[in-house]
Amino acid sequence: MTDEHEFDIVSDGQGIALFGEGKELDLFLKREGLVARPLEMARVAGAAGKASSAVNGIAQASLNAGRWVKLSEKSAKAMKTSGMMKGSTDKLVRGIFTGDKSKITGIAEFVKPGAAFANPMVLANVSGMMTQMALQQSIDEIAEYLAVIDAKIDDIIRVQKDSVIADMIGVGFVIDEAMTIRAQMGKVSDVTWSKVQATSFQLARTQAYVLLQLDDISTKLGKEKSIAALVKASQDAQQPIAEWLAVLARCSQLNDAVGVLELDRVLDSNPEDVEGHRTALNTARQQRLDLITSSTAGLITRVEALGAYANGKLLLNPFESPAVIKASNTIGSRVEDFQRVMEIGENREELTARLWGEAALELRDDVVETSKRIGTATVDGTKKTVEASKKALEQSKKALSSAKDAVQNSKEVHEASKQALDASKQALEESKKALGKGSKWIAERAAKLKRSE
Repeated sequence: MTDEHEFDIVSDGQGIALFGEGKELDLFLKREGLVARPLEMARVAGAAGKASSAVNGIAQASLNAGRWVKLSEKSAKAMKTSGMMKGSTDKLVRGIFTGDKSKITGIAEFVKPGAAFANPMVLANVSGMMTQMALQQSIDEIAEYLAVIDAKIDDIIRVQKDSVIADMIGVGFVIDEAMTIRAQMGKVSDVTWSKVQATSFQLARTQAYVLLQLDDISTKLGKEKSIAALVKASQDAQQPIAEWLAVLARCSQLNDAVGVLELDRVLDSNPEDVEGHRTALNTARQQRLDLITSSTAGLITRVEALGAYANGKLLLNPFESPAVIKASNTIGSRVEDFQRVMEIGENREELTARLWGEAALELRDDVVETSKRIGTATVDGTKKTVEASKKALEQSKKALSSAKDAVQNSKEVHEASKQALDASKQALEESKKALGKGSKWIAERAAKLKRSE
């Protein structure tokens, strides 16, 4: 055994498949602390056997054993930054990983692909099986999630009166049975597939219905304004939300199981279509997850807003506000647990209820600050009022002076008018006297003329 080992590796963005000598693979995985699933080498070898005889011997040697490892966020990022991943994350990358004594030196060293992977049929089969492994991993993780929350999923479904949810019981039985038969037979027969192929519609219908129920709960929570009403509404919403999330998780689990069965059918009947079907299957799955992400993110946003609102009302509601915050955190935590197992959403910080004393001190500080602002505004206002009064007084003085001048002018005009009137009267008297004298002279002249005749 040499100190250096070579493994063929294939990555599809969700996981990595390693091929090589079984013991060396297991030793490498153990040393790196990686949990792996065994790949069905009979199917890969069968595809390799369809290649030319010159390649077949090399292929069989290279495909001695295979393991699948789920990509973590850290390792996926490392692969992308190291140049392993090119193009879309769904595009297959082929190469040989070289490790020194089974130790990782950086998941990046790629040279010419192994001979087995020069055969497109082998690569197609591997890609299909890798997607199946990813789906099976999701199925198992959801099963663990349901076990942890102690969700009696069938009991939850049975209490629902709606036919949409009730149909899910039968669908679950059919799909679980098909997965059991597949595990025993190693394939999906025509009979088994005929039972399963019509279940996708019921699953899609169930998911849509559950998302509507969650959106309806979120909307109702947003309509409540009083703290007392919010206490009841938030507490009443906890159990229904937990139940709907459990149903949604089970629905996703069954969808993934149908995907595993679908790929088995394509691998057996039309292996040349595996890559296209695998890509389409991943796209459809992501679309389902996007809908779930949108609905659950909206629910978290709603409960966070309720918690913040209750925190702001703590002073007048020292008992009710903490109850709303507690219920909001409970709902948020349950939604986050669901998102985590579905590998969607982002982590959030729990809202901590303030102590009543803190709220009171904060109010006191607000009052003091407000009083300061009011006092400052009052002083400023008084100063402005005094300045305005001074200006008004000056204007009044000017107006009074103008009025005095006007009065003085009026007196002078009156005096001049009086003098003119007196002068007019004197002139009139003089005119009367002159007129009298003239009349007398005329009379005297008339008398003289009359006597001379």
